[in-house]
Parts: sequence; structure tokens; C-alpha cells
Amino acid sequence: MLRRALSQNREAAVADPGVGWAAPLICLLASLPVALVTYVPANDYPFHSARIAILSQLADPVYDRFYDLGSLLLPNLGMDLVSLALAPALGYDLASRLFVMLCLIAMMAGTVLLHRAAHDRWSVWPLLASGLLFNGVFLFGFYSYLFGAGLALCAAALWLRIDAGPFRLLLTFVCAILLMLCHMEAFGIYALLLSGFELHRAGLTLRAGLGWRSLRDLALAALPFLAALALLFLLSPTAEEAGNPIRYDGYWAAPLHGLLFSLSSTHVWLDALSWVALGLLAAGSAMLLGLRVNWPVMLGAAMLALAIAILPGELLGSLYADIRLGPVLAMSIIAGLDFARPSRRVAAGFLAAVLLVTAARTVFFVQTWRGFDAQIGRIVESFDAMGEGAMLLVASMDRFPSRYLATPGVLAVWHPSLKHIGSYAAMRPCRCFVPMTFADRTKQPLAVAPDFAAIKAFQGDRPLPLSGPAALRTLLGEIDRRRRDDWPELAETYLLVMGGPESIRETLRAHGVIAASGPRHSLLRLPDVTADKP
Repeated sequence: MLRRALSQNREAAVADPGVGWAAPLICLLASLPVALVTYVPANDYPFHSARIAILSQLADPVYDRFYDLGSLLLPNLGMDLVSLALAPALGYDLASRLFVMLCLIAMMAGTVLLHRAAHDRWSVWPLLASGLLFNGVFLFGFYSYLFGAGLALCAAALWLRIDAGPFRLLLTFVCAILLMLCHMEAFGIYALLLSGFELHRAGLTLRAGLGWRSLRDLALAALPFLAALALLFLLSPTAEEAGNPIRYDGYWAAPLHGLLFSLSSTHVWLDALSWVALGLLAAGSAMLLGLRVNWPVMLGAAMLALAIAILPGELLGSLYADIRLGPVLAMSIIAGLDFARPSRRVAAGFLAAVLLVTAARTVFFVQTWRGFDAQIGRIVESFDAMGEGAMLLVASMDRFPSRYLATPGVLAVWHPSLKHIGSYAAMRPCRCFVPMTFADRTKQPLAVAPDFAAIKAFQGDRPLPLSGPAALRTLLGEIDRRRRDDWPELAETYLLVMGGPESIRETLRAHGVIAASGPRHSLLRLPDVTADKP
């Protein structure tokens, strides 16, 4: 009886036509923008791609001087494990982009499979998730998380299909460990969804007069997750992050802004048209056929919504722990609904409309990203002016990307985001040391060598912010002092300055040689300070 309650549509298990080929086609269409550009225009993508390039060539003497291999017991390894496995055959660039495509496929597949497990039929309804694939979380570049989130939906679907017992407990533990390796929050999504399923089951047992059994089942269901967490805190360097402060955004509307951003592609008019079209399609089809609700899945979605409301913005060293859940919440809600009555005619029209919207979005992203490709490429190609093993520091007068999409100026920063573009220098023939590139031993399997840790601490994980020419002169002076007194000797040191008025180039020329420049950047070769070192 309890298992039947978890899959409530068995009497209507009639497959809609075309789902078997339409879902893969949507995944293919969604992957085309990633496949047809050179540079994925996501905020953190240069970081991730550079890390894969370095790790796949860590034996290279240039990389070996600057970096050490870190721990592989980290809850943030999705991209590293998959891309590094593919890199020997495909090369690090294609392996990184293929992983981004796998993120899109995992999210789509997870929604379809969770819906199939919940309603016991293949339906066109979950294809609505195609309108959410290019979301704010994707554009931030949280790819290990997105891949893990898609797998969490798949794992939740598997849980629904297996009878309660020791085997399901063991499988839950294995899935929890694998998801934790992908990303800590993917593990959390799995736990939240299953908590919703188990709470629904506990309610049924309570109504059957078996209160002791409901408590026992809830306790047993928690065991795999508690065991996985215990292993994390015993074995992983990430456990050190548990002592860091938890930070909430003090702005009262931050959760709403964040949730809207997490679902947005940052192209507001495109999102509005897409969501209105898909919303009208869903509403019209529901009026014709009615809707059926799978309450266990909807209760799991409610647990995700509760987590968004109470989670801080920063947790275990990761940003936006709350709003990352937005797309998964929306996809879980989609998976929890289905048509009350099957209709081949309505399903065919529904499928055609979803494919039309998906195709239109794909054409838009391909054309737009190709334009971004040209902007990014001009800056990346300028890195070829640097010598082998040079160091690249990065500063910026530009506004950084934000989750508050309130003004055209804020939106423009995303089109494209150039915040971390300096990390591409690590993949150019010069194989530069870019201290800004993610290399935190508690989060990534790559660590900066001890000799260069002071440089990493100075640069941090983002460009050094500049308010104007005076701040730039102060920064140049501080860099010279540290190069002379504290930092190890390097053949060449460069400073990439993003944004700012034309007048800053006079400040740069007064301090060194501008090796390359463009409308949005200047690359300065800093003078040799070897003779001045003590």
C-alpha cells in the first residue's frame, strides 16, 4: 500500500507519444550553444577550465613549480572527476565543455526520470524543464553542483522505484556518497527530497495506527545520510570550513531576488517570452486534461523551498547556498505534476510547442554567445604576449556580476561576464601562473605551492577592485614592494586591468610597458625588480 502511494498514477500508465526521442532532442538542442562556441560565457568557467588544464598536465615543470595536487576527498569534485577522466582522450578544453553539456543533460534527465518514477508513465509534461536549463546558477558556472543536482533527481527517482528494506538503505548510502563527491549541496538535495518522501510515508503509517513504525522508518532513513556526513567530517579537508561564519544577506528582499535570478538566463525579455509561452501551454493543457499531483514529490519540493527560506547565502565556504536550489525546486514541482487524463492529440501539440520554444532559445543563445566569443577571444589572445611561466595578476574597475538583476547596467555585466577571464592565461602557450584561479585545498583538488601561497593570499579568488587611477597607482606600488621584498623571483610579471577610462593607460605607461590592450582591458608588463631585491 505504501509503495503504491509513492507512485500514484499506476492506473493511468499510458505513455505520451514522442517522449523517447523528444527528451534527447531537447538535450541536444540545449548543448548546441556550448558546443558551437570557443568560450562558455559563464562567470566561473575560466576558473574550472584552467583547473582541469593544470591538473591534466601537472607533471609539466611549469605547472609543477606553482601547484601541488590536493585531496580527492572533497564534496566538490564532479567536474574534476569527469573532465580529468575524459581529458587524455579528448583534451582538457573539449573535456571541460563536454562536462558543461552533461550538466544540462543531467538536469533534464533528472526531471524526466523523477516524473516517470512518480507517475509511472512517460509524459511530455516534464519537458517544460527545458525552459529552465540556462539559468542563473548555470551562468555563475556552478557546474559540479548542477551535475550533482541532476544526478540527485535521478537518484531520488531510483529510490521511488525500490521497495523499502536493507538494499534500499545501502543504495541510499552509496548514492549519498557519490552525490557528496559531486557537490555537498547535491547531497543536500537528495536528503531533502527523500525527507519529503519519508515524511509522506510516515503520515500514511500514522493514519494506519502504526506510530511506532513511522518513527522507526524515519530514523532508519536518516542513517545513510548521517553515516555519509560522519565520513566527510572525519576524512575531508572541507570539514575545516565548518568553523567559518554563516552569512545571511541583510537585504529583506534578497531571497526573492535570488530566486528570480537563479531561474533567469539574464536575458529578461527572452525569459519573459519563454516562460509566458510555456506557462500558457501548461495552463491550457491542464484545463483540457486536468492535473494530477504526486504528493511525496511535492512534499520533497516543499522541503527544498523551506531550505531556500532558511539557508544562509554562504555555507561551508560556498556562495549562494540558498539560491542554488531555485532551479531544482522548479524542476521538482514540474516532476510532481502530470496530466490527469492522457491524450495523444494534446500531448502531440504540447510536445511541438515545447520543441519550438527550445529551438528558439537555442538559436538565440548560439547567436548571442558567438558575439560574446569575439569579445572574450580578443582579450584571451592578448595573453600570448606573455612569456612561459610568467605570473598574471588581475585588477578591475568593472562592476562584478551580481544576483540582483535590477538595472540595465547590472545586466550588462553578465553579457558577457569577464570577471575571471584572466584564468584563461593558464591555458595559453605561456602556461602562466594566475594566482586568482581557484586552488583552495578545502574545495578543489589543486593547491598553490607553499612558495607562492603569499601571492595567492594577496590576489585572492577575484580581481583586485580599483576605484580609479589613484587606487591603481597605490596597487602598482604595493605589488612592486611585495615583488622586491616578499615574493619569489619570477621571469616576468604582468597586471591585467579590466575596464576603466582611457586615462588609466597613462598611469600604466608610467609604470611599465603595455603589452596588449583593447576596449575593455589593458595588459601591463611590470618592470624587473631583481636588482632591487635584498
